[in-house]
Amino acid sequence: MLRKPHTYSASALFRPVFALACVLLTLASLDAVAAQAGPAYRGAQVHSLWSTVSNTEMTEELNALQGADVNVLRVDVGWATLETAKGHYDPTYLAKLDALSAGAGARGIKIIATLWQTPSWASTGRAWNDPPSNPAYYGAFAKFITGRYGPELAAVEAWNEPEINENLNAPNVAAAYAPMVKAFYEGAKEGNAAVPVLAGSLAYADLPFLKELYADGIRGFYDGISVHPYADGAAPANTAVRHSFLGGIESLHAAQLAAGDDTPEWITEFGWPTGASAGANTEQQQAEYTGQAFGLLDGLPYVAGATVYELRDMATNPADPEDNFGMLRQNFQPTPAYAALKAAMQLPSASEPFRPGAPETGSGSSEGGSGAGAGSGEGGSGAGGQSGSPSPPSPPEASTPPSPTPGSTSPEAGSSGSGSSATGSGVSSSGSGSSGSGHGNSTSGGGHHVHGGRSHRTARLASAGSRSRHRGTDRQERPR
Repeated sequence: MLRKPHTYSASALFRPVFALACVLLTLASLDAVAAQAGPAYRGAQVHSLWSTVSNTEMTEELNALQGADVNVLRVDVGWATLETAKGHYDPTYLAKLDALSAGAGARGIKIIATLWQTPSWASTGRAWNDPPSNPAYYGAFAKFITGRYGPELAAVEAWNEPEINENLNAPNVAAAYAPMVKAFYEGAKEGNAAVPVLAGSLAYADLPFLKELYADGIRGFYDGISVHPYADGAAPANTAVRHSFLGGIESLHAAQLAAGDDTPEWITEFGWPTGASAGANTEQQQAEYTGQAFGLLDGLPYVAGATVYELRDMATNPADPEDNFGMLRQNFQPTPAYAALKAAMQLPSASEPFRPGAPETGSGSSEGGSGAGAGSGEGGSGAGGQSGSPSPPSPPEASTPPSPTPGSTSPEAGSSGSGSSATGSGVSSSGSGSSGSGHGNSTSGGGHHVHGGRSHRTARLASAGSRSRHRGTDRQERPR
C-alpha cells in the first residue's frame, strides 16, 4: 500500500539545514585554528655546500632529513664562491648546489637559501664581509638564485647575522645592510616573485638593530623577518634569562607590530650545543629542548618557518661548542635529538606553507636561470655558457635511510636512523652556556681559515664576544 506523502513545515526543514551549517562552521573554525597552529616549514640547517662535505655525505644528509620527516632545510650559499666574476659562476660549486636542490626536491624538502659573503670583485674592500660596492650586484645574485631554483625554494635570506662578529664590516652596519636588503628583494622578485624574501637574520632577537633597519627604510622590502633566538643553554620556555628563546621571539613580534610590520617571523637558527665545553647541554637536554621549542612554536601563528641548528656536527672536538650542535654526530650516528626532531615534525602545524602577498616592487615575472651548466656526483662539474636553461642534474636517489649500526664511524655507513630519545616537556632552566649562530662556507683550498674578529656590538649583545669563531662567519668556499 502506498503511503501518503509526508509534508514538512518550513521550520522543520530549516532545523536540519541549520544544524548541518553549524557543524560545517565548527569544522571550518577548527580547520582555521589548525592552519594557524605553528610553522608550516619545519626542518634543520645543513652545510652541505662546504667543500669539506663530499657529495656522498650530502646525499647522506638529505637522507637523514628525509628520515626525520622534515619539509625544509636551510643552507648557506657562498656568493663569493659561486659568482667568481661578475656573471660567471663556478661550475663545480654550481653543480653541487644543483644536486642539493634536485635531491631535496626529490625528497619533498624545500630550501631556505641564505645568500652571503661578498666576492672580491664586488666588495668595497675586497674582503668577504665587506658590503658590496654596489648593492645591485647583490640583487643580481638573488635574481640568479630565485630564477634558477625558485620552485625548490621555501625562501631566500639576506645575509647572516650582519650585526655581530663582523659578519658585515661597516662603520654603521644597519646603514650598510638596508640598501643590500632593498636590492636583494627587488632582484629576488625579478627572478621569481613567488619566493618569500627574508630580511634581518638577527642574532638572538636584536630589537635595537631591527629598529635601526626600520629607520633606514627596509619596510616593504621583505616577506618575513628571520631571527636566531639562541638561549645560551637555557630551556626554551625560560624567559628569566638574558637571551631567551620564547622571550626573544615574542618581544620581536611585539616590536614588529608596534612598528606596523605584520610580516611573519622565520626562526632560521636555534639550538643547544652538547659536548664538554663549560655550560654545554647534555644530549638529553638537547633532545628535550628541541622538542619543547617546536612545541612552543606550534602555539605561535605568526611563525612561518623554523630550522633547528643543526643537522650534523661540524667536527669532533668536544671542547668546542660549535662542533656540537648536531642532532647527528659527524659520522652520522644519531643523538637523542634526532628522534626529538622527528617527533617534533609530527606536531600540529599549518597545512599549507606560508605564501607571501604580492610584492610591492619588482617585475613579478619569473625568469629562467642562467649560468654554467650543472652536473652531479662526486667531483662532478658542469660546463656551459652563462645564459639559457641548463639541464637539471640527476638528483641523489631519495630513500628512507636505514638505522645506522650503533657505534658506526664511517660517513659512508648509511644515513642516520631515529635513535632513542625523550622529548619531555618541562621548563627547567639550565643556566647559560656558549651558544652560537654564524656559519659560512669552507675556506680556501678546502680548509678552514678563521678570522679573529670580535663583535663591535658588544654593548648590545653581551655574550656575542664569547661565542666561538669556529663556525664560518669567517669561512669562504673558494673555487677548487
